[in-house]
Amino acid sequence: MRKYWTIFRVELENTMAFRGAAMVWMLFDLLWMSVFPFLWIAVMRQTGETILGWNETMIATYFVFLALLSNLIFMHPEVHVGDEIYEGKLTNYLPKPQSYLVQVFFHELAWKVVRTLLFLPFFAIILLVFHSFVDFSVVKNVGLVLIALLLALLVFFLVALCVGFVSFWFEESYPARALFWITSGLFGGLYLPLEFFPQW
Repeated sequence: MRKYWTIFRVELENTMAFRGAAMVWMLFDLLWMSVFPFLWIAVMRQTGETILGWNETMIATYFVFLALLSNLIFMHPEVHVGDEIYEGKLTNYLPKPQSYLVQVFFHELAWKVVRTLLFLPFFAIILLVFHSFVDFSVVKNVGLVLIALLLALLVFFLVALCVGFVSFWFEESYPARALFWITSGLFGGLYLPLEFFPQW
């Protein structure tokens, strides 16, 4: 475990050196995530009705916590892994006495730590903007929330890792990545609550 801690520390230093990229991606995610609650609230006020039982408070609460949880859960090893496979760098790890999967996880974890530190001040601003709408009583069992958060992080990491492995079979893996980003956003509730979908 000591060697993975060393990997994490080195990756953390590298990420801090290029924190501008983390800031840009974080602001990009926050931009569209901040637009959707205003959009849905505007629709409700225009129609004067709730949407499938959702009112303004529920919509604002949903997207505020979505901004926090998506920042904590989403990892993107598919980019790092896909590029290393395409460039032939994966073979550098094969002779080493360490798990490539665990190394990639700590690489992404370092990025996640830096991004979260950059995110917290902006999240505070979001809370100030939507504080009159947000219902904090929805958070009832913090222990179960943390367990679900950890499991969601691991599941998303492994699925994204599998997307990165597409580079073993296709020279250009970007279409697979784009499809993964779109479908995970759509069916992961990033654009609208899943209850808004038809009852298929």
